[in-house]
Amino acid sequence: MARARRGLVQKGPGGGMLLVLRFVSMVLLACAVFAGVVDAIQSVAANGVVITSLGNALFGLYPDVVLEAELYVQSHMSDFIWDDVIAWILTQPAFVVLLCLSLILYLAAYRSPVAAAKLPARRRFG
Repeated sequence: MARARRGLVQKGPGGGMLLVLRFVSMVLLACAVFAGVVDAIQSVAANGVVITSLGNALFGLYPDVVLEAELYVQSHMSDFIWDDVIAWILTQPAFVVLLCLSLILYLAAYRSPVAAAKLPARRRFG
């Protein structure tokens, strides 16, 4: 039986979900760095500051998905959700939104060593 490396798979409740959250956080962090590098390259080429909003980036990658999401949210939820909340998020810089999402997911998956040490040991039967 292969032994898991210490720290990769955590014992206790929610260990697998924490691994998924950390992985998604890492992917979002990589996307944020990529978006920041693209903005930096465009800024140098344009001799001025160029910042791509999340809405422009998503619309450039998946134009149909953005429009379908707008129609779905406006038909199934309040107009306030799309007009005020999601529209505001889509106007923010892409790298900032991705960094914030990455931080939120990392903090959700974070477990301090003290709290992890206080968890009861798993019982193995059989």
